[in-house]
Amino acid sequence: MSGEQPDSTDRDRGAAARGAWVVRFLRERPSGGGAAVGLPWRWSASAVAVMVLGVAIGATWWGSWGGAPVFDDHYLVVPQRCFGDLERLSRTVAFVSDHSCAYRPVRFWTYHVEHVVSGGAFAAHKVGNVFWHWLAACAAFWLAALVLLRTGRGAVAAWGLGLGVALLWALHPVQTDSVTYVSGRRDILVGLFSLLSLSALLRGEESAGRARAGWWALGGASFVLAALSKEVAVAVPFLWLAWQLRTRSPGAFAAEHPVLARVGMVGVVLAVLLVLWRGVFLDYSLLDGWWGGGPVSHYATAVVLQLRALGLGLGVVPLVGDYYPETIPLAAGFGEGRVLLALGVVGGVAALVPALWRSGHLLAWGLLFWFVALAPSAQVFPHHELFAEHYLYLPLFGLVLGGVALLDGLGRRGGRVFRLLPWVPALLVPVLAVQTAARNAVWADEFTLNRAILAEAPANLRARYNLGNFLHLAGEHDEAVEVLRPSRDAWAGSHPREDWVTLEALAGSAWIVGDAELVGQVARAMRERFPERPRGHELGARLAMDAEDAVAVERHARAWVERAPGSTEAPVTLALALATQGRLEEALVLVEGLDHRSSAELTALRCRLGGALDRVLEGCPP
Repeated sequence: MSGEQPDSTDRDRGAAARGAWVVRFLRERPSGGGAAVGLPWRWSASAVAVMVLGVAIGATWWGSWGGAPVFDDHYLVVPQRCFGDLERLSRTVAFVSDHSCAYRPVRFWTYHVEHVVSGGAFAAHKVGNVFWHWLAACAAFWLAALVLLRTGRGAVAAWGLGLGVALLWALHPVQTDSVTYVSGRRDILVGLFSLLSLSALLRGEESAGRARAGWWALGGASFVLAALSKEVAVAVPFLWLAWQLRTRSPGAFAAEHPVLARVGMVGVVLAVLLVLWRGVFLDYSLLDGWWGGGPVSHYATAVVLQLRALGLGLGVVPLVGDYYPETIPLAAGFGEGRVLLALGVVGGVAALVPALWRSGHLLAWGLLFWFVALAPSAQVFPHHELFAEHYLYLPLFGLVLGGVALLDGLGRRGGRVFRLLPWVPALLVPVLAVQTAARNAVWADEFTLNRAILAEAPANLRARYNLGNFLHLAGEHDEAVEVLRPSRDAWAGSHPREDWVTLEALAGSAWIVGDAELVGQVARAMRERFPERPRGHELGARLAMDAEDAVAVERHARAWVERAPGSTEAPVTLALALATQGRLEEALVLVEGLDHRSSAELTALRCRLGGALDRVLEGCPP
């Protein structure tokens, strides 16, 4: 008998002897020793679990609801570009580009509902994140209970352990990056719908007729919503097939469920195509280059990131909040000591999956869940963000499930001391809740968050620029300069990838400090490394304006206009350069093509040009 097949009848008799009311509360029908159907307890037992999760999550995130926007909130949520009215919301179903509102649209649908209900209050989105996280925790409880029942646990054990898994997963401090951060909604939604999809698909296997069709329809619809929330949803068909193959060969599964096998393979093929499309053909991939300058450095760094992710999941590595290359130094190759350490640890953990697979131990599927759900974000294909805590939102479920199953298995087989191990999750829950509540305070605003990041990673250029920029905007210019001054020292040691965000951070820092030489160097690097983007030419035009070099302003402004056709500022800058050279007619043609009602500055320029040419334009004084 495998380690995952205890005698559930004996366990239930023991539970009844300790407290028959518990079994009566949970049990709706006898579970026996066969495969359980659904959740074998009254709906009220599930309702209690749902309420416990709601109270725990609400209490943990209570103090975070009044927080300010941070990071991507400033352009994804605050401007309300993709929600707020039906015209803006319609942009989410009209694909234009990777950066359009149609990219991960489900988050904007949920933002819109909150906007309508609250009248546009930012706090409503904060509360919304907590609400959706609660729903995801309920889905985590359902899936955990289902798989625990299917590995031989009785009703009492499955209910208690399932609730423990959901609580540990929901209250883990690493979840603050997804829940406290409004733009982290994408990870909450993909977690919710992925867990819901897997639960419904598992539930449908043991049903028949219309019930089976209904569960499968729910599983399929949830998968579609997960895929529209974030690309991590590609893990769902792999995880579902892996569950089917835990106790039978692929041939046996295909013979028993031919339709399911075909659907599963189609799902895997579509998932692979989605990964390739997202990873190779969109501009967040190889177009940005390899981290570290080449594939060897890139994949050596990816191994180190896997170790960092495992450490964060186990709670043995401090949270930082922003993991740009200065936070996790890029590896030069596989010969480095930390890379070898990462290969040993991560490889050892991964080796447990095949070692335990034949025994049917739930730890094997939990670890596989961790690695598969993390794979889309694990730099298999290079993308713009080296690492982030919100990458762990969904994978963490597998790690927690496997850990709880391991403790329960040891408790049932060991001596008296080991019998206490299944209670460890209950002791960890309040500890994690306190840590998470404290971590929420770090995400209160840009000042608190970026100061905390710099305390852990002083060389992080992005956090330094963010803090300095917001101090500058708040009128604390002297403090901003002090924060940003070390950025010049970082320029010489910038990592070989010279990614866009680092260049933006360096340029912004140098501009606030007033270091024109560094701004010029970074602007040239932008034009050479990213010639299709307008920012390098914008900076060049601004520097030329300060130097009163109208010819250089014109050159850069023309390139700026070409690369930013929707910009108003670019043609205005070009018009000023032309007017300075006496080419008033050309300047007026440029300005007349713009909507002069969009700004008072544009209206004034238009009228000045008309006056210089002895013309009285509409809307201008005679």
